[in-house]
Parts: sequence; C-alpha cells; structure tokens
Amino acid sequence: GGAAAVVNGVPISSQRYLSALASLAVEERAPRLDAEQRRRMLDELIAEELLLARALELDLPRADLLSRKPLHNLAILAWHVLVNE
Repeated sequence: GGAAAVVNGVPISSQRYLSALASLAVEERAPRLDAEQRRRMLDELIAEELLLARALELDLPRADLLSRKPLHNLAILAWHVLVNE
C-alpha cells in the first residue's frame, strides 16, 4: 500500500510503481534493477502525471489521455501538451 510519490496531490501508488519496475525488468532482461533504474522509473511516472495534469488543464480529449498505456505513450502525451500550449 501507500504511495511511491505524490504529484500535485495525486498519489502514484506503490503498486503502480512496482508494476512499472517489473515491466522494466522484463524489457531490460534484468533480474534486478539498480538504484538508478528505479529512480529513473519513478521520475518517468512523475513526469507522466505532470503531463497528464497539464493536458487536462488544456482540455485535451479525456478519452485519448486516459486510454494511454503507462509509460509507453509518454512521448505522445508530451506532444499533445506541447501542440496545444
């Protein structure tokens, strides 16, 4: 339980963080992730939350934003925010 981080009052659950780490471990074919990899993953989850919050402020279509797969479409989300600034 608990939160791995809180971004603008929105918690990033420990479960979400651990799931993202597990996916990264599979992608990297690494049985163990080092501290730098774990920190980078948390940074990516935080960036994703910040981008999502900004996208919602810009009134981008909610369905497009909420249907994203975590981390895999971070660049697409960033592009939507930048284009609509």
